[in-house]
Amino acid sequence: MQAPTPKAECDVDPALLAKFGRHSVRLARAHEGSGFRVQRALDKAARGGRVKVAVLGGSVSEGHGFGTAPNQYGAIAHDQIWHQWVVRDLVSRFGAEAVEYVEGAKAATDSSYFEWCYPAHIGIDADLVLVELAVNDDFTAEHFAASETLLRSLLNLPSAPAVILVDSFALLNARGRPMSLNGGDAHAHLALRYDVPNVSLRSAALTAMMANPKLALPWFNGDERHIAAPMHEMLGAMVSAYLQEEGCRLQKGGWAEEAEHWGTDEEHAAWPGMGTLGQVPKVSRFASTRVRKALSVLTAHCLFLSQNLITEPWNAELVHHSAPPTCHLATPKSSPTTLSPIEPVPRPWTLYSWKFSKFYWQVLAAGSPPIRFPVTVRAGAKGEVAVGYLRSPKYSLAKARCEVEGARQGAVLDGTWASGASLTQAGVIARGLEAGDYVVSCWTLPKAQQAKGRGAFRIASVMSV
Repeated sequence: MQAPTPKAECDVDPALLAKFGRHSVRLARAHEGSGFRVQRALDKAARGGRVKVAVLGGSVSEGHGFGTAPNQYGAIAHDQIWHQWVVRDLVSRFGAEAVEYVEGAKAATDSSYFEWCYPAHIGIDADLVLVELAVNDDFTAEHFAASETLLRSLLNLPSAPAVILVDSFALLNARGRPMSLNGGDAHAHLALRYDVPNVSLRSAALTAMMANPKLALPWFNGDERHIAAPMHEMLGAMVSAYLQEEGCRLQKGGWAEEAEHWGTDEEHAAWPGMGTLGQVPKVSRFASTRVRKALSVLTAHCLFLSQNLITEPWNAELVHHSAPPTCHLATPKSSPTTLSPIEPVPRPWTLYSWKFSKFYWQVLAAGSPPIRFPVTVRAGAKGEVAVGYLRSPKYSLAKARCEVEGARQGAVLDGTWASGASLTQAGVIARGLEAGDYVVSCWTLPKAQQAKGRGAFRIASVMSV
């Protein structure tokens, strides 16, 4: 008996439903939310405006995978990466002149990097931001806090963009352990809190793969961390299906009509309406270091997300700093976001390239002279300054001292850690600074204060928030 042809659901492409199935589309919706901001962005495109679509992500969004070896750059052709399926779908519906696309993916990074550095990758004027960091983020309180800070900062941008959390999945967690528990489990909770849609590949694909383990070969192609081309297509299709349905709802009345309905009288005005939909909640989850440490204990038992904890007390007058961060990146290119040392650059510090994709200001010896960088704290910012540096169990990475000159604040940053991954991490070196211009100085500690054989240090960025 021939299977019936799936019928189009709202405005979802019938060919998409026929290929992946309606159940996959529904399972991929970890959270839909009101769709308020998404519909607002689609409405702009439908009215002939130019919509800026940006992607933040890690190595999955750069197309890493299995080529001649695992984790190979460019293993997935660029036009087959998940976000390109989404961009093509938007262009086909609104026209190329209506879609501006910015790709901000960077391998070996996570939310703790992007919470500081996303403006250097995608600017601060996007209308729709797709965030793919589930595989890179770990299931810890610290990563949860970084994910929330990134999300709040994006939502608070002057352009008030729509944000979609787009979750891939891996057969290893961020620390290299063989489990699929990862940052997506934190993202799902944040999506509920912030009315942000969450599209998850794991929800739709992992159950099928567990029932038929042979699917692991075509879906991962031997690389347990990076999905293969068929999964990229599926992930892109699931995001497109969500956007198609929100576009359909927009045509049937959309965000403005629904918001107007709920604000028609005093009783209904208490429910989400034009004045509350799309707004960023004033109270955030992680209020203090003490609370974060307490929650870290709970995460060991996988409890803190399931208990729906909100750790800041209710305060209707609460105001969080919302100025976007500043970030300057090590790169040979010259731009306003280039991390340029104050001349002259002291030897033996040099600009180092790793496979022409990652750049660092690097020194290879302990007891180095200081390298100095300018940094600006924006008006309305929190007043924190941080250094982005490589952390890895490899490369003989050492300890360095970084300070904000004149502020009498600094910290020792250790490039070596026990985690199995090599990631750029942000180390906060000063807090509570007034708005203004400062200078950051970094140098490796003397040989006597280093573990044996360690002397290298790599600086990827200098940031403020």
